[in-house]
Amino acid sequence: MRTPKRLALISAALLCCLLAFPLAASAASPWWQVITSSRPVNLWEPQDSVQEITVEPGTFEGKPATAAKIVVDGKAVGCLGAEDAEEFSKNICLFYGFPLSETAAELEAALEPALGSDIEVTSGPATVEPFEVRIPGRSAPRIGFVQEKFDPAPNFTTAGDFSTKVVSDGGSGRLSVILVNIGDGPMDASKKALTITDELPEGVEATGAEAVAGGVIPGIGPVECEVEGGDLVSCSFEGVLQPFDSIEVEIPGNLLGEPPVKGAPGSVTVSGGNASAKSVEQDIEVSPEKTPFGIEHFSSRAEEEGGELDTRAGGHPFQLTTSLQFNSGRMKPSVDRNLRAVEQPAQPRNLRFPLPAGFLGNLTTVPTCSFADFSKEAKETTNSCPDEAAIGATSVSFFLAGAIGFARPAVPVFNLPPAIGEPARFGFTIANVAVIIDTEVDPDNEYRVIASVNNASQVPQVLGATLTIWGTPGDPRHDNARGWGCVYNIGTPGLCQRPPGLGEDAFLRLPVSCATPMNFGAEAEPWNVPLGSSISLGSFEGSKMSGCNQVSFDPEITVAPTSRLAGSPSGLDFGLQMPNNGLLPKDAIAEGQAKRVEVALPKGMTVNPSQAEGLVGCSSADLARERYDSAPGEGCPEASKVGEVKIQTPLLKEEARGSLYVATPFANPFNSLIALYMVAK
Repeated sequence: MRTPKRLALISAALLCCLLAFPLAASAASPWWQVITSSRPVNLWEPQDSVQEITVEPGTFEGKPATAAKIVVDGKAVGCLGAEDAEEFSKNICLFYGFPLSETAAELEAALEPALGSDIEVTSGPATVEPFEVRIPGRSAPRIGFVQEKFDPAPNFTTAGDFSTKVVSDGGSGRLSVILVNIGDGPMDASKKALTITDELPEGVEATGAEAVAGGVIPGIGPVECEVEGGDLVSCSFEGVLQPFDSIEVEIPGNLLGEPPVKGAPGSVTVSGGNASAKSVEQDIEVSPEKTPFGIEHFSSRAEEEGGELDTRAGGHPFQLTTSLQFNSGRMKPSVDRNLRAVEQPAQPRNLRFPLPAGFLGNLTTVPTCSFADFSKEAKETTNSCPDEAAIGATSVSFFLAGAIGFARPAVPVFNLPPAIGEPARFGFTIANVAVIIDTEVDPDNEYRVIASVNNASQVPQVLGATLTIWGTPGDPRHDNARGWGCVYNIGTPGLCQRPPGLGEDAFLRLPVSCATPMNFGAEAEPWNVPLGSSISLGSFEGSKMSGCNQVSFDPEITVAPTSRLAGSPSGLDFGLQMPNNGLLPKDAIAEGQAKRVEVALPKGMTVNPSQAEGLVGCSSADLARERYDSAPGEGCPEASKVGEVKIQTPLLKEEARGSLYVATPFANPFNSLIALYMVAK
């Protein structure tokens, strides 16, 4: 039997910031999701690092003077400038504690202790022509300049203008570590500093490290990083990180060996603050091949509060967190981190996410955000969806040229009105671009729910995302991240409030079978190739369910003929009642559902469709034309109809109605003489 696609609801989907003070939920706590990647994904032999230094002349006390401290990795290593008649430039450099460097040879000598004896400085001198600083075969820290104000010096503005352009980042690429607070409370490291320790994979040498906390709004505190030996990087953070906001660490590095060879994985450990410590493996790809479009990382976890896996068969998880990271090319260097574009192989166009069999959801009790409100801009790239329609949050890494630049903001995810024939629809707004997650149920694959994003916008260059859907959206424990006023950094006190009248009925339900692990899937298709010609696949195997002996199964069946006259034709009324008392309470275990129903007719009662006048069969091709919007007779012929069916489910507000059709003998999926198709819409 083939049932229509409106008989199940989506459980989760993918694609696929923080100064407000939210209400504190009971026992709220942070916990981490840690994702490691690299740019590019395929790392290979180091390239040269090239920096261009430009010097514009300035004044001191109204007289010509050009001088500034040379700074590498936060340490002063020399003084660059141009000589002047009254030797102001030399005196400024002496004040800084260094002799004046003006030529390429002098600048090279000043930089060698910090960058190595193999560096090459050409062109110059200062104020005449830009210098080119080349470090062969490796990445290197950016060369910076600092000018201090002298006292007294009332007419001193700047002794020249010094700028550095990173022409080539050099090295093999950058390792990336993304930490997302996916808990229900802030991560507070103001009393106990957060420490991020990266023991690099074998064969990788770090040449620097930098990190940033927050999404698009600065001000939540710096992240200080240092290289403690070539294969160890340590970072610290002493601020507050709200739910679903992130810290990103970038480590420029070189592969060792000629040619480089992939070695043992490294590890990243996060500890401190008020969150539990977490460690993950850090693996890399070593290849001279150009990085292709594809999925670098995919995971999906049903979690209890605190981050542990939820494996209760028939239970309602606290949340479902799905992460997707696309393959990246090299990072395009820039002094301004927000302007560092990533050379992506392609942009994703279509995404599909098949969920495990039996993983479903019930959105009938969750308020929706109208498309009018979803499409209406409210403030600072937000939409006008009400907080009560929020069902989760997402943290998206993207680059938007000429505007936001490189960012990873956290934004709320809303429940939207589904399209006709669709069980559910979700959506979120990122950088003024609406992302809609559609759903369907696949009757040919164990009735799995499939979430999809179709024809994704190319306006923001999407690098990856973490999306969390709440198991019980109305649960007060989610009040710290409910809607724009909480999860997005609008910065207006008092906006993060629990909406009145929210119910606490469960949305997500875990499978009731303990036979196999939960298997999540991901498919990604790029824009730059014909449809269907290139699809990248990802999979994630979760744990098996446990406690199936606690899942009750107590159906009620009623069967009765429509006539009691012996030997006369009669219809048959069949009813199946399944209890669903545990489907909505968030702390309950949902009942099991029927996988197979077998009815033995009473002795002497037979089926003989060949005697029915005018009865025809419904072929497999006829059945395939039955859709949610097909007219009567457009699929199975009306002459093949032999009964009616009505289906009621807590997953839908409306009753599904349909017909029973006689299948064409021996031309049906059962290869039987007599078979029936049940079609309900």
